[in-house]
Amino acid sequence: MINPITGSETNKKVSSMNYYSYRLMIRENEDNHILKCRRLYHKYVVDMYVKIETERLTFIRLNQTKLRSEEYIPPSRCD
Repeated sequence: MINPITGSETNKKVSSMNYYSYRLMIRENEDNHILKCRRLYHKYVVDMYVKIETERLTFIRLNQTKLRSEEYIPPSRCD
């Protein structure tokens, strides 16, 4: 990733979400062929959404000890 103001690199890794957001962005005076394909565009967007969600779920599954999920579970209430 490059900082648009300074032109210097900010991060060497780009997430899937950031990459596909960049690819789908509408820009003035520039053709984006993905956006012109209608039904194929919709299929592409759905496939990329599934890919991003799969990566998120994989991260959660593989990092349970770091996330300390037991702390997020509210205590049971006795009625």
